[in-house]
This record gives sequence, structure tokens and C-alpha cells, in this order.
Amino acid sequence: MLYDKYTIKLINKLNKNQLNGLLTVAANKMQNYLNSKISQIQSIADLPSIINFLESKNIKILQNSTIDIISYEIDKSDTFGLIIFDEKDNIIISFPGQIASGPPYFGSSNLDLTNLYITKFKNDIEIVGPYPPNKGYSGWFLIRKIIKKNNTILGSVALHLRLASLTEIIGNLSTSKYYRFILLTPDNIYSSIGIPISERYLPDIITGYPIIPGWYSGVIKINLSSSNFGIIREYLLVLYIISIIIIIFIFHRLSQRMKQDIFPLIKAAKKIANGDLNYKINIKGENEISSLAQELEKMRKQLKYFIDNKIYNERKMLMGQLSINIAHELKNPLATIKTSIQSLLFRESDFQKKELYIMIVEEIDRINIIINELLLFSNSKKPKITIFVLKNLINKIEVLFKSTFSNNNIKFIKKGNFEIKIKADKNHIFQILYNLIINSIEAMPNGGLLVISCKAANNEAKIEIRDTGSGIPKKYLDLITTPFFTTKKNGQGLGLSIALELTKINNGKLEFISTLGKGTTAILTLPLK
Repeated sequence: MLYDKYTIKLINKLNKNQLNGLLTVAANKMQNYLNSKISQIQSIADLPSIINFLESKNIKILQNSTIDIISYEIDKSDTFGLIIFDEKDNIIISFPGQIASGPPYFGSSNLDLTNLYITKFKNDIEIVGPYPPNKGYSGWFLIRKIIKKNNTILGSVALHLRLASLTEIIGNLSTSKYYRFILLTPDNIYSSIGIPISERYLPDIITGYPIIPGWYSGVIKINLSSSNFGIIREYLLVLYIISIIIIIFIFHRLSQRMKQDIFPLIKAAKKIANGDLNYKINIKGENEISSLAQELEKMRKQLKYFIDNKIYNERKMLMGQLSINIAHELKNPLATIKTSIQSLLFRESDFQKKELYIMIVEEIDRINIIINELLLFSNSKKPKITIFVLKNLINKIEVLFKSTFSNNNIKFIKKGNFEIKIKADKNHIFQILYNLIINSIEAMPNGGLLVISCKAANNEAKIEIRDTGSGIPKKYLDLITTPFFTTKKNGQGLGLSIALELTKINNGKLEFISTLGKGTTAILTLPLK
């Protein structure tokens, strides 16, 4: 009983709330349509030959390009055509569109603007009409631009538009059988198909929101009478039950989703806060949480890069100071010791002492190598950039290491295109490749396969040096280019550090891929010519 009593009142209230939103949508849609047409006529009126034509009234003044633009702009299903008037609103010339019919395109050349309402806008834009359907012809209105020169009106250019194209915009908006959308203009009221409204509907008209000055969206209210709402009641009850089930299901899914996404994000934030900048955040999706995770991952990468770069630069600066001191304090004494030992070696006849002297000289040479590598790492000079063919450098390295490969039972293979031209310091690239190959040889004490390959793509050269050595444990892969880090008994830990430093100053990139027990691949990327 309560349902039947209040159903009509409730439906009217719901329709009223819905109506406010629809009236706003209707006004916005028609505003957008008119604004697009205003922009269209503005762009046509700005064509230089239009002003020249209005001054001379000579059709030959209109350039072919201007006529082509006009034809393109009016070739639309809502446009009868384009009309150019003189200063007294007489038609000078008209251009028919794809739906053109009747005057001023076919038959009479007149278009009576007498007594039509004119709505003025800024920038000399006017809307003329609308003109209702008459004698078998559709209703229409004009959007035109007044053309002036030195404040003198030369004429106007107007788009001749189908009235129903504007009213049809609101024709499909209503989802209620209790309202019909209409267009209210200063001199008439039109239905959604562009037909004037009968006066008997006037008491039931509700005026909506303004479209342009004097033009409004609106509706005709159809009174709701009392009837049997039993079927509606059943539909509402079913809808209510289904809605409750859907809401419970959605909240359950949302809670599960929150657990899946939020907890990993909290864990990642704690890891980063505790200094673990290698912990990767991998939360996929297209929601707000995944976007937050992506931004946090970017922050982690930037923070890691900043800290690693700062540590690297500080370490390099300290090593530079250390290497200079070492070179100054040790090189001269070592040279004196070496000369003295060599002098004793020539005079000594005892075989055991000779071996001891030889070992001392070798160790002095090894110390000198370490000092030179320190100086090379810490005092990397600005590269002398040249353009050279990679093949010549690879051939030189092959000759240099030929006996080493043979003595260590290593098979050397070249693959790819080595005719490409590299843009870098040739001596630096030689030193990089030399250090990488030495590293591969040392990783294969029992022999193996060493492959050097090259390919060019995206204005870059990728040189790969792959060996079948012992490989590098995953936990050490990020540390192998750190100065003095080595897992070799007799290594100094500077070869790969020097290679990385020389790569950077030559605008290149050095990466390593390794599988323990299967081998390592060094990938050197350099700019092409």
C-alpha cells in the first residue's frame, strides 16, 4: 500500500533529479556543436582571398586553393552550403554542400533574412535564425562572420546549416518516457527533429540551461498518471537483491586486491628504507596502486643510480690521490731496486740465487703493472674521438693474442660485420677489448671457445665477447667492475674497472651476462659514425 501510494511521487522526484543532469548534458552538447561551427566559419573567413573577393566582387579573385578548402569544409551531412553576402546581406555567391537543395543553390538565388532573429557574439560572429521548415524545405540557420576592413563592413561569410542537425543532438538523450527534449530560441520552440512545437504544449515546458544568449535546452513534461506498479515493484525487488549481491562481491574482490597490491608495496618501501636499493618492485596493473608502485620503482632506480654514481666518483677521486702518491713514492725506488737486482743477476754464478733474483725482478714488474693500471684508471684522459674501421682493430687483437690462444688451447672465432665504422678513441677501445679478452682467457685455464661478434642497429655497434669459462656467480655480477674486487688469486681487480671507465668516457655502455659453469658474455655498445 505504501509502495503504490508513493510510487508516482518517487518516480517524479527521480526523473527530476535525472532531468537536471540531462539538461546540462543537452546544453553542453549543443554548445560544443555550435562552437565547432563557429571555429569552422572563422577559419574560412580568415582566408586572405576572401577579403580580396569581397572588395572586388570578382569571382576570379578567389584562388583555387580557397575554393578547395571551402568545398572540403562544407562537405558534411549537416551543411547545406556556404554563402558569401555583401554589406547589404545580398548574396554574392553560394557554394552548395552534399545536402544542398532549393534556394540559394538551385532555383531562386534569394535567401530571405528579413525578420530573422540575430544573435551576436564577439569577434563579429552572428547566428541568424533559425528559419522553420517551410514548403517542403528543411529548417535552417546561419552562422556567419562579418568581414571588415578599416572598420568598414565589406560583407559576410556564412555556413548554411540544417536546423535538425542541432536539434537531433538532444533527440536521443532522454531515457525517460516522461520527458521530451526541445530547443527554445528567441522566436520559436523546436522539437528534437526541428519542427516547431504546438502551443498546446506550452504549459508543460520546462526551460533548461542556456546554450547561447536567448537559446536554451528544455523539455516537455508528460504527466504521470497512477497505474498498477506491480511489475515495477517486482523488478525493483529483484534489482535490489542483485545489487546487494554485486556490492558484496565487489567489496570482497576489492579487499583481496588490496591485500595483493598493498602488502608487497609496504614490504618494498621497508626494504628501500632499510637501504636495500636492489629490491625490485614488480606490481603490474593499471590502477592507482600499480601507478604508485611504478613511481616508487622509478624513485628506487634514480636513488640507486645517484648513490652508486656518488660512491664511484668518490672512490675514483680517492684512488686518484692514492695512485699519484704510490707512483711518486714507489716508482723511483722500484726502478733502483730493479736495476740493482739485474746488476747482481749478471754477476751471480749460483743457480739458486739467480732464480731468486729473477723472481724479484718479475715481482717488481708486476708491481709496476699495478701502479700503471691505477694511474690509467684514476687519470683517464679525455678521449681523442676519431672514426675508424672496427675490422682493423679486431685483426690487430687477433694477431696479438694468437700465440696465447694456441698455448691455452682456446679456439677463437669471429662473427658478424666488422666493416662498420666506430666513433670513439681507438686506443681506448683497444684497451677495453684487450682487458675483456684477458679476462676471458683467465676464465678458461683448461681451454675453451672465445667468440667475438659484432652487429649494428639503431646507430650503435654492439660488440660481444663470449667465453665458455667458469662463469661468474650471480652475487658477484654487479661487483666485477668495482676497483680491486677480484676472485682470482693473482688478480688486481682493475682490468674490468678500467674497461668500464674507458667505455663511459667514450659514450658507450658495458654489460655482462654470465651463467655459472657455462661462461660469460661481455656486451660493449659504442656509437657508430
